[in-house]
Amino acid sequence: MANASLSRAILIATALIGSGRAVADAQIPRKVAQAQMVAGPTIPDVVGKTAQAATTALAVTKLSVISLDTVVAGTPSGVVVAQRPAAGTLVSRAKELTILIARPPRRLPSSAFVSVVGSTLLPPTRVDTPGTRPPPPRDTLVPDLFGRTPNAVAAALEASRLRLGSVSYDSSDRMRAGYAFEQKPQPNTRVGLGSAVDVVYSLGPHQRVPTATVPLIETKTVAEAMALLKRANLRLGRVDTLYQPRGDGRVAHQEPHAGVPAHPLDAVDATIALPPPLTAAPNVVGMSRAEAVARIERVGFDVGEIRVITRAGAKIAIDSQRPAAGTRLPPHALIDLVEVQPAQTFVVVPSLAGRTEAEAKAILAADSLSLGKVVRPDDDSAAKILAQQPGAGQTVLAHSLVAIRLAPRAPSQQPVDSFVPVPSVVNSTVAAAQQKVSDAGFSGTRVTGGGATGAAIVTAQSPAAGELVTPATVITVKAETVIVRSVPDLVGRTEDGARSAADRDHFLMAVNGRHRRLIWSEAVISQAPPAGAPAPGDRTIGVDLEIPVVPPVPAALTLGFLGATEETVRRWRRRHRQFAFDIGPSRADLPSLSSSGGDRLIRSVVEFVTEPGTPTWDITPRSATLVKTEKVRNG
Repeated sequence: MANASLSRAILIATALIGSGRAVADAQIPRKVAQAQMVAGPTIPDVVGKTAQAATTALAVTKLSVISLDTVVAGTPSGVVVAQRPAAGTLVSRAKELTILIARPPRRLPSSAFVSVVGSTLLPPTRVDTPGTRPPPPRDTLVPDLFGRTPNAVAAALEASRLRLGSVSYDSSDRMRAGYAFEQKPQPNTRVGLGSAVDVVYSLGPHQRVPTATVPLIETKTVAEAMALLKRANLRLGRVDTLYQPRGDGRVAHQEPHAGVPAHPLDAVDATIALPPPLTAAPNVVGMSRAEAVARIERVGFDVGEIRVITRAGAKIAIDSQRPAAGTRLPPHALIDLVEVQPAQTFVVVPSLAGRTEAEAKAILAADSLSLGKVVRPDDDSAAKILAQQPGAGQTVLAHSLVAIRLAPRAPSQQPVDSFVPVPSVVNSTVAAAQQKVSDAGFSGTRVTGGGATGAAIVTAQSPAAGELVTPATVITVKAETVIVRSVPDLVGRTEDGARSAADRDHFLMAVNGRHRRLIWSEAVISQAPPAGAPAPGDRTIGVDLEIPVVPPVPAALTLGFLGATEETVRRWRRRHRQFAFDIGPSRADLPSLSSSGGDRLIRSVVEFVTEPGTPTWDITPRSATLVKTEKVRNG
């Protein structure tokens, strides 16, 4: 049959290839063959084995085994007739294994036989006349890449036997970002195999020119903020809530900030400051400490100070709380607890040196004590106790734990009193922990974790607190750096605006000084620490303010003052090159004119005009003033 003949041809070709490789391998010098043996294992020969036995034999190569059925006449079904790579190939040179498994030829249906010669059915035959077989294709059609992702474009080009040319990106109003919207050559164009196709991917719609400006909506109500944004052709976006003690429902923060260019109908997010909601404090009197803490934290409060009192015959429980149950408190408010315990009795710790662990348990139980941590260098149950903590003779509470350290099988040459307990340094700063470890007599401290400074907080230690070790032991602590915040920029804001900005970032603000200037509105001119400096939360920011020289008064007083000073300045500049106008610190309510180049006087008159009924000012010129005569009259 034709299929059987074709299978035999495949097997013969495979055998010839395998024999050719065998001949080539036989010609390799002995040194090269030895080098290959050293390089690693080789693929075993599985031809003639069943598929299951071949797979088991090839498992030692740790390669993927692919089984392919092959039509072979005269070979039992399920037997391996060929393998690739050939047997003896180094495993390191193969990526996977392929075994060809024999199967009998299929029985063709009667419709497959189309002609009868005598009494024999013959299968249909195909006669290829020389010159009539079509030549292999040399060109292909360019696929349509519009709306495809980069992975889909690469797959389509590979299927059409083409390659990707130049890739560029541009804005497109008809295609979303990341998808192809232009190509060259165009779709369905016939090109040669392997030709390059250029693709342009979309960056999204063309950006509109910002024509709006974000207004200032901080300190406004939500309704006022929406009205301002609507007039600016913008809209209110996400609204978050911030709980502050002085929250009044107004906008405390906006994003983007005022003055930023924006596109029409862009969203402006706002944060509303509200007073914290009040919740009734739960009643935890009579509960255990663990139950009370869990109940308080579940409601949303925090546990403050826990004091312990003793009372004869009392049961361990929470005796009282402050604030009392039912008091309405803000979130995370502290609730102090008082725990009552029965009157404690004290006992003297006995000496356990030289005793076994079992003997120590019995001795401690007789004295109302318990055995705590046991340090065992080995599993010797008859080991003697070398050290104990607390030491013999100390007075402790009844039912306290006593830690012991057992001697190893090979007795240590160190004296019993050379073992000391490890101090507790968790929740201390690194500097304080190092001092505690040094005071306890240990040789040193090793700091790990992200906090290497002395201000970092210790979160874990090894060995644990109370463990008995030698003074030569190095105590390892893990530290974490205290979270710091960035100081906000308060310069240029009003006093109320600066205080709100500081409070929003969990800082306090204090005014160091107020300087009167010829300005119309107040503003912060300096701050310490400076903006952007790292600082822990709740730190105070000191600011200096510039405020108007006089509060808003009738226009006649202001205009008269400005006119008088302008005339004085004009005359003074004729005689001197420099002129300085400042406000004296001792007379902050009245203007003062002084010379920066000397004490010469200006022979001129400054007249202050006020409205009728305004109290007359008593003005006494200083010795260095530039005003010869000053007079105030009511207009």
